Amino acid sequence: MSSNPWTSGSLDGFKKIIDINERFTNGSTLHQLENAERHASVEFIEILKELTKKNKELTHINFEIQRTKLYKQFYSIMSSDILDNLLSMVEFLSEHFQMVIDNKATLTNKFRTLYLGDYLNVDVSYHSDICDFFPRVACIVNDLQTVLQNIEWFQLKFFESGDFKDSLDVVASALSNIQNHYQVIIESRDAMGILVKNK
Repeated sequence: MSSNPWTSGSLDGFKKIIDINERFTNGSTLHQLENAERHASVEFIEILKELTKKNKELTHINFEIQRTKLYKQFYSIMSSDILDNLLSMVEFLSEHFQMVIDNKATLTNKFRTLYLGDYLNVDVSYHSDICDFFPRVACIVNDLQTVLQNIEWFQLKFFESGDFKDSLDVVASALSNIQNHYQVIIESRDAMGILVKNK
């Protein structure tokens, strides 16, 4: 075993320093430093693992938030109940427009026929309102023929030709496909999550 060169007789002062150091530290200074470094590494690894876990949880939460937002945005067009209600409204409008068109001649003749009714007793304070009201109604009645022609054109263009209903059917089919693809993506994501957890 080699002797410490600092313990020779000419270096008594240094020998005393080394002895005092060994007495107070029990020779464990290097060991303590190694333990401290090892513990710091372990703590760092644990912190990294915890951060990774938190990041995964945060990613999952963000995904759920985005999925909820998408669901809220597209619920009105992806829900079959809402689509059925819209289609029933379109059918109701179609029937109503058809009824207006069928009675167009009757309506026009009624408004064109001069009608003298009973005397209308109006309080003097309302005369100015009545004088303003009847010309406005006359303008609306005058435009009625144009409005009826517009309704007839709309009916022929969109409802009777069947283009509008066909377009709605195409939209409903496309939305159904989107919903199916969306469901497949969710199931794939869940399956991938299970695979990652099992690794």
